[in-house]
Amino acid sequence: MAWNVLIYMVADDAFGVFTNDSIEAELAAMENAVDQHPETTVIVRADTRDSTGFRARAIHGRLKRHNLEVEPVAGRNDIENFLSERVSKTDQNLVLFWGHGFGPAGLHYERQFVDPIKLSGAIRDAFGDRAIDLLVLMSCHMSTIELACELAARSLPLPERTRAANFIVASQGLVQPSPEQPFPYADLFGMLKTTATPKEVGQALVDKLGTDLFKAPFSLLDVSATTGVVDALSDIAHVLTERGNPFQTNHAHLSPLLLDLHNAFEEARTDEFALVDLGRLGRRLAAMEPSAKDDAEDAKSREEARDAGRRLVNALKDHFVVQPGPEGTHPRKFTGVSAFCPPHHEETDPSRLSTIRRVVLKADYRKLSLSQSISGHSWQEVVDLTNRDAVLASHQG
Repeated sequence: MAWNVLIYMVADDAFGVFTNDSIEAELAAMENAVDQHPETTVIVRADTRDSTGFRARAIHGRLKRHNLEVEPVAGRNDIENFLSERVSKTDQNLVLFWGHGFGPAGLHYERQFVDPIKLSGAIRDAFGDRAIDLLVLMSCHMSTIELACELAARSLPLPERTRAANFIVASQGLVQPSPEQPFPYADLFGMLKTTATPKEVGQALVDKLGTDLFKAPFSLLDVSATTGVVDALSDIAHVLTERGNPFQTNHAHLSPLLLDLHNAFEEARTDEFALVDLGRLGRRLAAMEPSAKDDAEDAKSREEARDAGRRLVNALKDHFVVQPGPEGTHPRKFTGVSAFCPPHHEETDPSRLSTIRRVVLKADYRKLSLSQSISGHSWQEVVDLTNRDAVLASHQG
């Protein structure tokens, strides 16, 4: 089956990382790749800064572009319109988003957030009862359980066919593109030239991207396997909210159980301190040792947390995280997917708030990643507990 490639690029933002020069470099790399693979179907929507942007399309081995007379506002509606016009009903679809990303807060275009709820809604409205075969995100910190949950429609009473995407290629880290190092389009188009499945293309792409190419590792996620991860996380959230708050400021007052839980989350932090690496978290919880200082209830909760950690590791390995990419020289160990969990001790100093935390709160994004319906609690409630205790601690001096 042939492939239809849709690329949505945005440099119209205030951060200055994804620039017009970068888009021109990407376009040049695309032109070279299309020349090498004239059978490739590629359609581009690019939003450049201080201009109307342009559309481009591969025709007979040449990428031809035309400027837009009126610039649409990059965001949910524009994404839906672009995908609706260009989605293939017969071929396999690969959609690549290029621009700023902020983890659970989503993509950031023209000073607004396209959070996972809006992104998955745009995809569903555009694709109907089909799913994107392979979704690729060249954006920071977008390999998150929050995005996978929205794409999986786990929270909605809908049939499985409403899944918005089947596989995701994204990074847990800070992606650092440059005009000198564009996306490897020629390699991608070469992968698509064969009759490879979306999973096989995703695996090959992760191997290509997950080096030092963009200073961040990438991974391949199977959206259909989201449920096992979320169920384990939900049980972890249940222990956290039932047994107390392991994020309170005064560690001297923590029980042995809560101290171990606190340390597990702290050790699982990624390079964005409001995100935790789920693989490291699961392994750390699974390895918790019994404590003679635990009372009966804490001993039971410790066992529950340990079992949930083991199930989290099993759900991630070879199921949800199909393939983590090679690490290269990245200083932190990544295992494929992150989740939002803000650090408690930044509460009293707004200048120290992590980037992800600040934008998540600004976007007021509901975190569906820990199934609220199962445990009766959500990560947002854990965060609220964190905020409350930090405020109380600051008032108590």
